This record gives sequence, C-alpha cells and structure tokens, in this order.
Amino acid sequence: MKNYCQNAKSIIWYFWVYSMITVKNGVGGLLLLTICLILSGCFNTIIPLGNSDDLDDSDDIDQMWKNVIVPAKSPGAAFGWIYLNAENWDSCIVNLDGGIHELPSGSNLFFNGKFVRVILRADSPVTITLKNEAQGYLIGVGKNVNLVLENNITLKGISNNTEPLLQIVEKGKLEMRAGSRICNNRCPSSYGGAVLVYDGFFTMKGGLIDNNEAGLQGGGVFVVGESTFTMSGGTIKTNIAQGGGGVAVADKSVFTMTNGIIEDNKAVEIGGGVSLTEKAVLSMKGSAIKNNTAQNGGGIAVVGKSSFTSTNSIIENNQAVEIGGGLLVAGESVSTVSGSTIKNNTAQNGGGITVVGKSSFTSTNSVIENNQAVEIGGGLLVAGESAFTMSGSTIKTNTAQDGGGAAVVDKSTFAITNGIIENNNAVEVGGGVYLTDRSVFSISAGEIKNNKAKGGGGVFVQEADFTMLGNTFINTNEAGSWGGGGVMAFQNSTFNMTNGRIENNDAEGGGGGVYVSKSTFTMSGGTIKKNNAQGGGGILAQESNLNISGGALIDSNEAGDQGGGGLQATQNSTIIMLSGTIKNNKAKGGGGVFIFESIFTMSGTVLIDTNEAGSWGGGGVLAYQNSTFTMSGGTIKGNTTENDGGGVILGVNSSFIKTGPSVIQDNTASGVGLAVFAVLKHRDPDIPAEENISAVWNISTSNYDYEGIWDN
Repeated sequence: MKNYCQNAKSIIWYFWVYSMITVKNGVGGLLLLTICLILSGCFNTIIPLGNSDDLDDSDDIDQMWKNVIVPAKSPGAAFGWIYLNAENWDSCIVNLDGGIHELPSGSNLFFNGKFVRVILRADSPVTITLKNEAQGYLIGVGKNVNLVLENNITLKGISNNTEPLLQIVEKGKLEMRAGSRICNNRCPSSYGGAVLVYDGFFTMKGGLIDNNEAGLQGGGVFVVGESTFTMSGGTIKTNIAQGGGGVAVADKSVFTMTNGIIEDNKAVEIGGGVSLTEKAVLSMKGSAIKNNTAQNGGGIAVVGKSSFTSTNSIIENNQAVEIGGGLLVAGESVSTVSGSTIKNNTAQNGGGITVVGKSSFTSTNSVIENNQAVEIGGGLLVAGESAFTMSGSTIKTNTAQDGGGAAVVDKSTFAITNGIIENNNAVEVGGGVYLTDRSVFSISAGEIKNNKAKGGGGVFVQEADFTMLGNTFINTNEAGSWGGGGVMAFQNSTFNMTNGRIENNDAEGGGGGVYVSKSTFTMSGGTIKKNNAQGGGGILAQESNLNISGGALIDSNEAGDQGGGGLQATQNSTIIMLSGTIKNNKAKGGGGVFIFESIFTMSGTVLIDTNEAGSWGGGGVLAYQNSTFTMSGGTIKGNTTENDGGGVILGVNSSFIKTGPSVIQDNTASGVGLAVFAVLKHRDPDIPAEENISAVWNISTSNYDYEGIWDN
C-alpha cells in the first residue's frame, strides 16, 4: 500500500492477529486479544461471522437492519456492549449523554463477518475526542461496519496530530447526517485531516467537516484506493492541505456530490476545494464549490487522467495564484459541465477555467462570467494541445490583459455551437477571444458581441486559425488604436468566414470589422456591415491575402480620416474578388475600395455600387501609389466623390486594366473622370462591357501607357 495507508495497515494487522487467536483459542482468545488491544491503546470491537456482501445504501439493505437500543451512554462503554451482544444485521442505536467523551487513540470498529451498524446520537451536544489529547486516529471502521453520526455528535481532533481522526478501510462505511460534525484535527505530515477513506465508503447526508488540516492531501477528506464518497448534503469548509484543501480524491476513487457545499478551504499546491488525481472521478449536481484558494485550481483541480462532471452547480469566488481560478483540468483529464455557472473566480492565468496538458472540456448550457486573470484568459484558458467545446453556453463579463473572455494557445482547439461571448474586456488584445500558437477556433451559429480590447475587440488571432460558419454574428465589439473592431488576424494567421455577419463594430485604428496583417482572410458569403474605423471601415488588409466569393456582402461601412470605406489593402496585399457586392460604404478616399502598394482583382459578378468618397476621390475604387487594379468582370456603378474619379481613380505609379465583360457606369464626380481618372487622363462617359481601357505604369519609361478611349 501507499504511505497514506500506513494507518489502515495497522488496523488490518489487528484483524489478522484476531483471526489467528480466535481460530486457535476460541473465546479465551477473544479475551486475550481484547486485553492486547486495550494495552496498545486501540480498543477494538470484533464479532466474527461468515462471508457476506459489502454494505450499500439500497432499500433492500435498509430493510434488513434490526434496531437494537444500546444501554450504555458513553462511546467506550457502548462499543464494549456491542462487542459482547451485537448479532448479524443489528443496527445498534447509542443514545449518548451530553458533554465531552474521550476515547483512546486507535479505537476500532471491526466486526469481521457480521453486518453491524452503529448509530451515535444525542439529545444535547456531545463531543468525542482523543483521551489525554493523545496522537493517533480516533475511530477506525472496517469491513461490514457502518458508523452513523447523527445530530449533536461532534468528533473533535487535536492541534498536532499524526493521523486523520476517522479511518474507513476494507469496505467499511461512515455516514454523516444533519447536525453532526468532524473538526479541529490538524496533521502536519499526514493524509486526510478529518477522514481517510481507503477501499471504503463515506456517505455525507448532512453535517459539517471544518477546521482540519493535512500536511499532504485532503485537508477535510482524503478518498483513495478505489473508494466511494457520496455527499448529498452538508458542508466542508475551512480545511487546509497541500493538495485538496477540502477534499482529495485519488487512485480511481469516485466522489458524487449533490446539494453539498465546499467552501473556504485552502490548498498550498492544487485544488483549494477539491483535487482529483490518478484517474479519480467527481460527479457534481446541484452543489456549490466557493471561496476556496490554491496555487493552482482554486476551486477544483482535475489532473492525472481524472474526470469531472457538473450539472446545475456553481463554482464561484475561488482564487488561484497561478492558473485555474475556478477550475483546473490538466494531465489528459476530462471535464463536462451542463447547466452550471463558473463565476467571480481569479487567477494569474485562466481566471475561470484552465484546460491544459492534452485535456478536454465540454460546456453545455452553462455560464462563465465575471472571472478575472491578470495575464491571459479571463474566463477561460485552453493550452497544451487541449480542447474546449461549447454548446448553448455563455462566456461574459470576464477580464484579462489578453483574451478577456477566452485565451486559446499552444496548439489547442476551441469550438462553439450556439454559444455567446459577450461583454468581456482585454487591456491589450482579444476582448472576446485571444488565439495563438497554431491553435484553432471555430464558431457555428453563435455570437461574439460587446467585447473590448486595444486590438481585436471581438477576436484576436496570431499565428493561428479562426473559422466562422453558418449563422454566426460578430457585432458591436470595440477595438482601440491597434484596430480590428470585430476580428484582428495577425502574423501568419488564417481567418475563414463562411456566411455569418460582422457588423456594428468600431475601431479607433484600422479595420472596423476585420483587420488582417501578414495573414489570409477568405470570405465565402456572409456580410460585413455598418462597421467603423479610421481606415478600412469594413476590412483592413496589410501584407495579406484576401479571397472574396460566394455572394459576400460588404455594406454601409465607414472609414474616417483614411481610405477604404468598405475595404482597404496596403503594403503588398492581394485581393481576389470573384463574386459579391461592395456597396453603400463611405471614406475620404476609395469609398468602396482603397489599395496602396497592393493588387486588387475583380471578376465574375462582383458589384461595387453606391459608395461615396470625399476629397481623396475614387467613389468606387482608389488605386493609390504602386498598386494594380484589374477588372475582368463585374460592375462599378452609382458611386460618387467630392473630387475626381467617380468610379475609379488612379494614383502615382499605379495601373488600371479593364477587360472582359466588365462595366463602369452611372458614377459621378465633382471633378473630372466620372468613370475613371488615371493621373493625366480621364474618362467621363460610361465604359460598357465590350470596351477595354487601361492605364499601365511603364517602369522603363517612368510614364503611363494608355489604351482605349480617353477624353483627353
């Protein structure tokens, strides 16, 4: 066995000695064994019988108990009476006198072979403690024995103990009911401050476990050795341990929690409220884990291939010094929450939840809110090739330096279906979501809204991949001077938008809807509408590639002091637009499209319509300085400008080529070139589909080569 089972070993050793003496010496052997155990400071109640099944809580088992009133009024005398008189399936009811009772350390209830239930109750408060404050455990419970603590029963430890107060081993069972208490046992170098369950059962229907301490794991309760802990009521609070301040569950053990509270506990390392290690399992329903603290996993730590499930529960006001304020899931572990709330938790990183180390987390119809991280991931941090899947859930009003709502890093994945990310705030980037390190984020039929950051108000993507699908909305987000009100895709990232809407976002810098830098943006359908920025009201692209098709709509966006009401592309960007519409956008220059040192190619059925430019000109398109605009299909019509070039204006060293079934018509300008203004030449009348016209910068002559019909 492991170190934390040394005490359990001693109990099992007593049982072995008993069995040998009984076989050889009969009743005389029983008396000899009893004397030996009393002299050793460990009073055992032992009644032999044949083999039987383990205890459980089924109705069939309850019907088999026979109530027996124990005449003794103190625990020591009662245990002695039970030793002499109890029969198989006796439920021994002990009515204790009020006051303080003492037991020698190592008192054991080991009735090998017989099923015996011992119920301790009292009409007035009773405290049972260690005799002369001797170190050691108070009561050990072994196979086929069920110890029940009822109202007014308190088991009280000492301030410098070496062992947990209660030890449940070898399929023994402890049951706590309302009004019972286990408290004030501090074990600086042991496991399980109040209760150790090794290969046993613990049912907590009510009561209180408080003010206990374990130097290792399980300040309140330590459950190990494939044991079972069922908590259907009561409170575990103000306990301390290295791991699992309130409860530690390890070694394939199972903890089921319904309508219980775990609060105000502290862990030096992991799991302020609860720690799960070594393939442990916690199933939590209708319960609360709150106000706990730890270095990592302030509320709960799920590590070592363990599993956590939460239904209609709350994890709140927990704190971690490093990661996972509310919940830490690590080491290939799995967590699932449904109808639950994780709120008001804090940490350096991952204020609400941290999922790390190839772990996975599924959230359904749950809320992650008002959590805070000093650095990244206010509501959620997903790292270390982990995965977070969210359906019908909400991440809201969380804050961090980066990734106010969620941070997804280090080759991790984040998938949302019908979820909402709203009202989150990042000091720097990623108000809603921060994505980096070749991680992947996809959202389908969800909404990202009302988030704020200096860059990427809704979503910030750096060296990562973001996919937006279906009926998804990214709206009313806000970015500061770094730009990207809705989405900012930065440095070797990809942003794929298939349908959905990006609208009503604002940026103090560029890219009211989308800002793409050194990255690739593919828009297949969908709408970018009513966004505002200094430059690139709908889209700003720098050193990037844009591919637009599928009937995409860029509509009613506005750029303030710069160009590109619908779209601005600069610094060697390339735009290929095969279909879709750019309309009703406004800017100082290039009402629909502004390109600078970049390439724009439109073809197919593309429509650039009713856009408006100010004093820089180019109602539809402004190709400014060292740019190339190729129009091999589509229509530019109904655009206006306060200056030259109602449809298209060409700047210094830029080129314009119109070929194929393309049309420029019904555009207006306050200056010249109602259709096209190309440096020294202009064209006022419409240019129909069958007519080709171009103005191409010739590097060798440092001048333009004009083709087609020009007015001058």
